[in-house]
Amino acid sequence: MWPALVAAILTQAPSAALDQGRALAEELRFAEAVEALELARKEPLPTTEKVEALTLLAKCLVAQGLRPRAEQIYTELLSLSPSVRLPADTSPKLQEVFDAVRARLYPPGYFALEALPGAPGALRVRVVDPHGLLRRLDLISRADASAPWRRRALTVEGDVAQEALGASGATQWYVEALGDETYVLASIASADAPRQLLTDAASAPPKRPPTTADRLGRVGGWVAAGLGATALALALAFGVHGAALASAAKDSSRPPGDWADTARLANTSAADFSSAALVCLFGGLTAGALATVIFAW
Repeated sequence: MWPALVAAILTQAPSAALDQGRALAEELRFAEAVEALELARKEPLPTTEKVEALTLLAKCLVAQGLRPRAEQIYTELLSLSPSVRLPADTSPKLQEVFDAVRARLYPPGYFALEALPGAPGALRVRVVDPHGLLRRLDLISRADASAPWRRRALTVEGDVAQEALGASGATQWYVEALGDETYVLASIASADAPRQLLTDAASAPPKRPPTTADRLGRVGGWVAAGLGATALALALAFGVHGAALASAAKDSSRPPGDWADTARLANTSAADFSSAALVCLFGGLTAGALATVIFAW
């Protein structure tokens, strides 16, 4: 969060290096201007100021006879902003260097559309139009496969067009770039194979991977579940055995003396086993409830 905030603040702040380079270039002190503009080039400037810094830097390099380095700067400039143009009063020598770099990067007739990443439900498209061929950029969308297609123009700002598709209810879409006489220069997807708008489920963040605490909690849950099952089994065994002893105490077929002693012993044992069964039953239910809480958590 903090690095992004600092970068945003720096991006909005004026560049002292760019101001210095601009002033030195106006005084024709090209060598010093190059040093300042090289510093400005490495700063996180807004696109418009970055374009100005690179354009001015290339101009100062050409003025010093450093054409190879100027071509490198023009390559960086045209990669950043393919549709950039030099001012109308640019010298023929400088324009020739710029045109040579542009022709190498983008042959005549070159045009491209690039789908950019964006938020769920948002469309972002980069327009690469170094020769000014674009006349209209259209978004064609529909609510579902049975609905008719709807076409509307997109606004291109700084070589990028964007649209919130989710707000319009569209689920399928494609983009067409039109030139003269509605000639399709390029497209992203098509009517036969449209792009699908991401749903909330598809765009949901991935599940958090289990941590060591999660794994220890699961182990505790399994231990509690095992203890609960064991306690319930013992409760059942004690209950069955206690019932057998109680039944034996009521057996009058045994000899009188032996029967009386056995009855007293059986009744005592039956009571003990019944108490043990109740304790085990309570322990089993408690351990089972603890295991349920742990696994639910």
